[in-house]
Amino acid sequence: MPALTWNAPGLTWNQPGLTWNGMAPTNKIKEMKITLGLKELTEPELIAKARQLAASMIDNSGIYATCDPTAAQINTAADAAEAGLTAQATANQAALSATTAKDALVGTLEGKLTKAASWTEDHVLVAADIELVFTLQKERETTTSIAQVLGLVATIGDYAGDVDLGWDPTAKAKSYEIQCRLATATDWTHAKVSGSSSATIKGLISGTLYHFRVRAIGPNGLEGAWSDLAEKRAA
Repeated sequence: MPALTWNAPGLTWNQPGLTWNGMAPTNKIKEMKITLGLKELTEPELIAKARQLAASMIDNSGIYATCDPTAAQINTAADAAEAGLTAQATANQAALSATTAKDALVGTLEGKLTKAASWTEDHVLVAADIELVFTLQKERETTTSIAQVLGLVATIGDYAGDVDLGWDPTAKAKSYEIQCRLATATDWTHAKVSGSSSATIKGLISGTLYHFRVRAIGPNGLEGAWSDLAEKRAA
């Protein structure tokens, strides 16, 4: 007998005793996704969750009898993971104890060396004899003077009222103080401080002749002698 189709004349798809094209209709199951959230769990929480899921699988063995992996396999994996955590904790504690013991031993050694150096300072009076065993500290060099700035040259600046200055770098200088005055004046005026061996003095009267001098400033504000003066008309 040929199979009947759902649209055969006078027939309906759910007429008793009839099937679609000779086959029983099937229901399509909606696809479902499970959220485990494993990445958000700590390792102990992960083990606890695994055991809880395995217990639920056992309670519903009629559904999960053929699940792969089985509840027993999940519990075995959880036990192994827990043993790994325990072993790691034991190793970490052993490492911490070893580090503490090592630090104490190193501290004892440092104390012995410090004590030996102190004894040497008190009992060995000749530097050459001390240096047979220990290294003596070098005395810090103290700067008591700083040289005069040399080679001061003044040139016309790029803009109106500017004069460019340049000079030879001075050893141990931290900065340079610059003064200027009108060529007809006697009193000097502070112009600026420069961190390098050049500077541009701005705001001068264009076309007017000026004198300039520079001195080096060393460690702890130590001041060197003023340079020979240089003169130049402002741009």
